[in-house]
Amino acid sequence: MRELHLPSARDELDAIVGSTEKATEEIMSAVEKIEQIASGIDAEAADQINDQVNQIFEACSFQDITGQRITKVVTTLLQIESSIESMLAVFGDEAARERVGELSEKNKAAEIRADANLLNGPQIEGSGNSQDDIDSIMASFD
Repeated sequence: MRELHLPSARDELDAIVGSTEKATEEIMSAVEKIEQIASGIDAEAADQINDQVNQIFEACSFQDITGQRITKVVTTLLQIESSIESMLAVFGDEAARERVGELSEKNKAAEIRADANLLNGPQIEGSGNSQDDIDSIMASFD
């Protein structure tokens, strides 16, 4: 049962990330075309369209944050699966011993990818850096 559910959950989450990336790319492409069309109409209407286009671009940033959060969940699932397999291997499950090595490699790859993609974000509401903290950090570069 464990061989089926945890890998299946990881695969489903990876598919979600892929689907949202594809949908976001399609939305962004369509919005860029709308911007091009808006450049050919009167200024007031073009400004109104561009305001809406900017709102769409901002709303599409959800995909990146969603993908990062799902990547965190997938990494956690890999760690849980690895821990379960390690415990089973200690109790003599030969198949689990083989899976421990495979999962160890997957964990290393997932951690490297997660670190490269995430650094420290996204954070759960209220647990990340405040805007004042970020402004202070940025001011130190001036």
